Amino acid sequence: MTGLLISFVMGVMAGGIVMSLVIKGKEYDEQMEDVWNSRKPRDEKEKKQIRFTDSRGHLLFLIPDEGTIQLVYENGEKVVSLCKYQSPDYFRINNKIWKTQEFAEEMEKRGISYYPLNRDEK
Repeated sequence: MTGLLISFVMGVMAGGIVMSLVIKGKEYDEQMEDVWNSRKPRDEKEKKQIRFTDSRGHLLFLIPDEGTIQLVYENGEKVVSLCKYQSPDYFRINNKIWKTQEFAEEMEKRGISYYPLNRDEK
């Protein structure tokens, strides 16, 4: 009878240990999920934004990463360009990486105006 009682107590203890490990594992999984979710953009507003300025550095507009702008040349030709975020001060347009203010200066020098293709972006 004593052996049966000892076996029962040992079984309850082992079950308690296993249950504790399962609960701790679930808590760890939830923590890891929170970390992962905190790194993902929750909506469009949290995505990286590309800043476009004039040659003096004044902000003209923002577009989201992989947004588009339209370049309008002096002769009236219009070109749509895909923009990719590189860092807060750099972006890529048509496989060329530009510093924000250098892009503005170069466009001004060439007489090219630019604006977001979707005028709702600001």
